Amino acid sequence: MGRKFLFFFCLCQFVLAAEISGGGQFTGWLNLPDQEKAEFGLRYIPEFFWSAPEYALDLDLALNGSLTSGADSKLKIHRLWTRWSDAQVEARFGLQKINFGSATLFRPLQWFDTLDPLDPLGFTESVKGLLIRYYLPNNANFWLWGLYGNEELKGSEIIPTKKQDLEFGGRLQLPVFNGEAGLTYHQRRLDLGRSQTFSILSDEIAPERRVGLDGKWDLGIGFWFEAAHIAADIDNDNKFLNDLKNQYHSTLGADYTFDLGNGLHVLIEKYNLDTDIYRADRNHNTQATGVLADYPVSLYDTVSVIQYYAAKNDSLSLRWQRTYDDWVWQFLATAAPDYTAEKKTTGALQVLISYNY
Repeated sequence: MGRKFLFFFCLCQFVLAAEISGGGQFTGWLNLPDQEKAEFGLRYIPEFFWSAPEYALDLDLALNGSLTSGADSKLKIHRLWTRWSDAQVEARFGLQKINFGSATLFRPLQWFDTLDPLDPLGFTESVKGLLIRYYLPNNANFWLWGLYGNEELKGSEIIPTKKQDLEFGGRLQLPVFNGEAGLTYHQRRLDLGRSQTFSILSDEIAPERRVGLDGKWDLGIGFWFEAAHIAADIDNDNKFLNDLKNQYHSTLGADYTFDLGNGLHVLIEKYNLDTDIYRADRNHNTQATGVLADYPVSLYDTVSVIQYYAAKNDSLSLRWQRTYDDWVWQFLATAAPDYTAEKKTTGALQVLISYNY
């Protein structure tokens, strides 16, 4: 009886020492594709945050309820993680966001997140796992992670991970001159049989290793690079699968804010993808360039232009965004050449409204 009372007393002290807060985000959007049926959607993300500073513990829970025209409504857990942290160590376990890297438009290190440069809300799906970060006094930090049960495609993946399988990796991030550089590694096993694209060619389970390198500096203008080598041990000589055995992704970027009016910010990135086949056939080399220019018209309003240049995949996006108190408004118009020669261009218009509380 005494032990039960002591346990209950300690539990009450633990609960009373905690702080509970909450918030949420309502989002609605309307897509008007060129000569196609209009689409609309609603999303509500309530979030609850529990913290016990005395014990260096906290917990985050966020749900995602969505309704889209032409599809069933969905309700799922968006985030659910618990964290222990002190001045130098942080350990976070559960359904969480993991992202890193220096690039914006083309991201070779987009391994776990689904962030979109055109999304003002920074929405991304989560991954399940344990993430440990250790911070040194000189701002260097070291990450270790283990992921489990992530059966759907994540980040920029095109082949899913083997079901109920462990993935693991880490990252070392160091201050270098007036910037920082990072070295990242990740390992998993591909399940070709679960791929919608490659399952007709192979159903094998293939180990995959990823090595990434990135850095960012202020040299009067901002400068960064991001590169990744993705190697898959696929035991198949099919020409379509050969492209997956070794992929070399790289991005070079720079930005500068010109002293014009309220400040015109211009960002440019150059992307390149090579495979082993490229050494014999240059047609397997993929290149693309992206330019982003944004200008703050007022304290609340920003206009942006994003232009992508790629072989038969050009696009131009014009965006107006207003951020006022808890509201975000965005109007986005996108146009691209129509290479089917049916018409000159295809386009779309999106209206997005979000309220945060």
